[in-house]
Amino acid sequence: MVINTDARSAKAWWKAKATTSLLALGLASFGSPTWAQTVVRFATTLPETSPLIEEVYRPWAEEINEAADGEFEIQILGPTFANTANVVDRVVTGVAEMGIWVLPATGQPFPRSTVTTLPLVGGDPARASLALWKLQEKGLLGDEFAEGKLLLFGVLASNTLRAREPITSLESLAGLKVRVSDKNTADAMSALGASPAFISPTEMYQAASRGVVDAVITSPDTFQSFRLTELLHQHLVNVTFGGVPTAVVINKSFYEGLSPKGRAVLDSFTGEDGTRRLGQAYADFIDGITASSANEPQYSASRFDEAELEKVRDLISPVIESWIERTPDGQTVLDAFKAEYAAASD
Repeated sequence: MVINTDARSAKAWWKAKATTSLLALGLASFGSPTWAQTVVRFATTLPETSPLIEEVYRPWAEEINEAADGEFEIQILGPTFANTANVVDRVVTGVAEMGIWVLPATGQPFPRSTVTTLPLVGGDPARASLALWKLQEKGLLGDEFAEGKLLLFGVLASNTLRAREPITSLESLAGLKVRVSDKNTADAMSALGASPAFISPTEMYQAASRGVVDAVITSPDTFQSFRLTELLHQHLVNVTFGGVPTAVVINKSFYEGLSPKGRAVLDSFTGEDGTRRLGQAYADFIDGITASSANEPQYSASRFDEAELEKVRDLISPVIESWIERTPDGQTVLDAFKAEYAAASD
């Protein structure tokens, strides 16, 4: 499916911002480079044809490469090079210089960062990404990223449920076998009467096609990237299960070994400002996918009414309480995230 994007597309966003970043750098002050060009192997763990790669990360990498002017070149590598389960180790050990960590899928402990995966919390990628960065700046994420140098956060759009059959009420969820990717969503589905199953993104299509699961919970772009739209046409759009947090991380030693110019280039595209841009690029990208959903064959959207939504809130409240109890400084992290999320709209 071709995604139609407007003037606010991710590619346009990065292009517009790159000029400002380069001017701010004053790169001429560094003089002529004396370092040889270095290849930066960027492990993305997503299919190389993924719309998220094509519409967000490839433009991002191209703009950085242009700014680097021969200092280094980011090369995007797909899941044959690294997958969600080993990408952390790949980056930490230097097999990859840089990578996207899809935090819940890594099998590594990122308990505080999973605040974004709480059901009915957050939802907007731009605001959630920036809020998570603010928590990191304040030290509220602890040492979760101590093994690498964190460059950016990008919180995917809220996970929603797509199924074979219409989901019009809580009764529709009873006994439903649902693919999930994290504990918070699994707990929420159990609370709502469904049967959650942890299945990796690469196995979702097969699981849905063989009837191993009746429904899948994931983000809008993942439904498209992994062709789940061919199988699951019934979309429950207003019950959200949080957004999956992703982080772009670079190997510490590699970053420190870059030239001053190389580090300055990377710094100009990362940090709080870079996270703000990435979050907005995610949001614009998702807007295009959402708009295209209506053109999918057999697509049908359903919504719970307010009375049903209130039942959902009551049933999942213990899930949020459980997360608070098992997460170090859980209440503080959740309160801070909500405050930063609200402030991000100002």
